[in-house]
Amino acid sequence: MSPAAETQSRRALTVTLPCTRCQTPITHDLSKAELCCPQCGQQIGLHLSEKLQREGIVESCVVCQCPQVYERSDLHPRFGMMVAALACVISFILFALDQVILAFAVLVVATLFDWLLYRWLGKVVCCYRCEAEYRNYNRQGRYPGFDLALKERYAPLTTGTTEDPVQGWRQY
Repeated sequence: MSPAAETQSRRALTVTLPCTRCQTPITHDLSKAELCCPQCGQQIGLHLSEKLQREGIVESCVVCQCPQVYERSDLHPRFGMMVAALACVISFILFALDQVILAFAVLVVATLFDWLLYRWLGKVVCCYRCEAEYRNYNRQGRYPGFDLALKERYAPLTTGTTEDPVQGWRQY
């Protein structure tokens, strides 16, 4: 199959990102370089690289141009934590009622459920800075897993300012 035919047969590369003004989630087909928020009308310029357009490989974020991206499961992390927490609570109750085998069965079933969802849902590439999510990308690219140190490097301060976060602390 020729590269052009392969590109056409592949589903369209999409990005999901929050609007820069109203934070509404937007899903956009990356065949167009301009994006307009349907909620507030904010124009968002996208920086599409040639490699992204030609091969579908995400080298950097098209929204904020952050050079660091990572690959993760398409399962939302909060949902996975909710399944694990629910299984732990049910298992704890069953342990308290001396239903040890049933308690372990709940944990095994929750683990299998989580694993099946992980395999079925696939993966997304995410930006460390703006948390844009890319789907239907070319899997031939090498995408590292999540790195907490990089996330902390690109995450904005929780205070919402660029000032020193320890300013105003008492000095002894």
